Amino acid sequence: MSSQAPQPSFVLRGHEALVHCVQISPFDPAFLIASDDAGKVVGWSLQTRRSLFSMQASDSPVLAVRCLSRSTVLTQAKDGIINLWDVEYSGTPSHRLAEGSIKGEQHTFCKCDIIRDDGKAAQLVAFAQGSDGIGVWDLRSSDPVSVLKPPGSKRSSGFCTAMVAVGDKHVVGGYEDGGVRLFDLRKNLAVLQEHVHSDPVFGLDAVRTRSDRSGAEAFAVMSGSANGELVLSRLTASDGGERDMVLTEKGRMQLKCAEEARGVNHLCARPDGKIFGAACWDGRIRIYAVKNPRILASLKWHSKNVQCIDHWFILMTCFDVPIAIAIAIAIAIAITITMAPHTSSLLGVDTGQLQSHRCGIPEEISAATMSKGGNMEDLDVLVKKLRAKFETQETRGYSWRIAQMQGLRRMIMNHESEFLDALATDLRKPYMEGLAAETASMLGSIDYAIKNLKSYMKPQNIQPLALTYPSKTTVRYEPFGIVLIIGPFNFPFMLTLKPFLGAIMAGNCAVIKMSEYCPALTSALKKYFPMYLDTESCKIVEGGVKETEELLKRQWDFIFFTGSPRVGKIVAEAAAQHLTPYILELGGKNPVIVDKHVEDLEVVAKRLIWGRCYNSGQICLSPEYVLCHEDHVERLISLLAKYIRIFYGENPQESADFGRMVTKEAANRVKTLLGDRKNGKIEAGGKVDVEDRYVAPTVSA
Repeated sequence: MSSQAPQPSFVLRGHEALVHCVQISPFDPAFLIASDDAGKVVGWSLQTRRSLFSMQASDSPVLAVRCLSRSTVLTQAKDGIINLWDVEYSGTPSHRLAEGSIKGEQHTFCKCDIIRDDGKAAQLVAFAQGSDGIGVWDLRSSDPVSVLKPPGSKRSSGFCTAMVAVGDKHVVGGYEDGGVRLFDLRKNLAVLQEHVHSDPVFGLDAVRTRSDRSGAEAFAVMSGSANGELVLSRLTASDGGERDMVLTEKGRMQLKCAEEARGVNHLCARPDGKIFGAACWDGRIRIYAVKNPRILASLKWHSKNVQCIDHWFILMTCFDVPIAIAIAIAIAIAITITMAPHTSSLLGVDTGQLQSHRCGIPEEISAATMSKGGNMEDLDVLVKKLRAKFETQETRGYSWRIAQMQGLRRMIMNHESEFLDALATDLRKPYMEGLAAETASMLGSIDYAIKNLKSYMKPQNIQPLALTYPSKTTVRYEPFGIVLIIGPFNFPFMLTLKPFLGAIMAGNCAVIKMSEYCPALTSALKKYFPMYLDTESCKIVEGGVKETEELLKRQWDFIFFTGSPRVGKIVAEAAAQHLTPYILELGGKNPVIVDKHVEDLEVVAKRLIWGRCYNSGQICLSPEYVLCHEDHVERLISLLAKYIRIFYGENPQESADFGRMVTKEAANRVKTLLGDRKNGKIEAGGKVDVEDRYVAPTVSA
């Protein structure tokens, strides 16, 4: 086997969006199928390297794609819909939606898996369901079979974040709390659960290995977490009648990806369980040996996060056993198929030097906006056009409102990765923070609004006044007209688009003024707004203080502002000139009181560090200061320092999970505050790098 690192030997181009899943079919001749963020599914021949078919499987991102047979493909979309497709490769490629679909959980990020019967035919599908369950459904009847849940406990396991079926009797689930559970489908319960990781489990694979000397079933479960930790658990069945699974004491292997890997997205084990690959956040694919734990290869083919991997295993039978194993390992590495976000390319590899390939990006489509430095006449025209649009009364109707909300939803689901990248560019916002607080939160609000719009639009009958009895009194909710929304920098996606959602839900025209500190996000929203929303009714305006002042001079029918009390006073004063109603969402003070009778200081310390360091402390809900009983001061300080290290490492500045201040000026202000303190001392942290906008998690007492 060559000592040189493998390189890509071919590139399959067919996607213009982030690819979520790839699978090499187990059927002969082998073909490859992949799904992407735009809802597209493409199949390729591995012999000719040409496209066999291409189909638009969903308006939502397709998270998982599975080959059930040579001509049947299953897709799982982010909107929760699981569909079966009949595909035809010979002659003219074609596809059609097969009968039956399954409505799974919306907004899940956990890919489904197929449970095959003894004859290897697809029988059941398993997917994340509810807060911590795994739903099992019959593919033939589209009916639910069971819901697998961890045993009840006071502590929640969190959502199922990864899963894999092992044969026809077992499913392994990885959870948000770092736990791994093995479920027996015959008993409908977890027969083994281990708290394996300190971070959520994102990568998971399992294979049935040879039975041990007693003849009991044996499994190898590989799991990888958000902090880059890899754990191999060897499971064997006990001899008891219930055949409960136990973790063998000597059967646990723990590895740590290189520090730069940061986290693991996906794991893929070879069928014999002797090697496995890890798709890592740093753009590398790492191949590991299991028997004598070590890394076999670290493949740098991508510049960013690798989402998924798969392999094509060929057994060489013409050599003796040692050579056959060596050749099999070489082949498994040599034809690994991978995909990373932002590259839109599938890679096959051979031996030689490393290479990277990238597809083109669609041309930018600009939205109707006022550029920075726009003059007063531009604004006057913008307001006049919006008012004329509102007076057509088109925006009052149910059809317009629902179309705008559905368009907003499609925009977020189809381009979520670009919005998260923009947040990382502008604010160095960690991926999981952006996902949880910005995009996922926004999608939940949109779904709620769509579900309840009709009831909100209905006239409400209220008790009439005695003076007008026996008349009927009805309240009808009418839109204000044209609404100005001024967004903040700290959560620029969610805290700007949620007021916008409320505006269009109520039938208003709206102007969004994005924060000048978020140019990348503003550019992304400008690009996609006209693709999904009515640009005659919805506008994006960018600029700084001068542009905001000019906006406030115009007459609006409603103003929604999120930001500081200082600017809030300016907004209120400007609104008063036209008697414009407004909402000001401002900051606040949030003391934390730790009294003498607190039961668990560990929990207090965890919550304090998480709450204060979330978004680098730039959130109106974060703890401002702590008032602690003297009996607990020393231990609490020690625990706070401990959990800073656990959450962000010895040097938080190098942690991918710790963000930055919005500007150098903001970082310098904190530096000044730390330097001007008159009492107390720095117990932990204290470092400020103004050029990097970095303020270390700091404990001052």
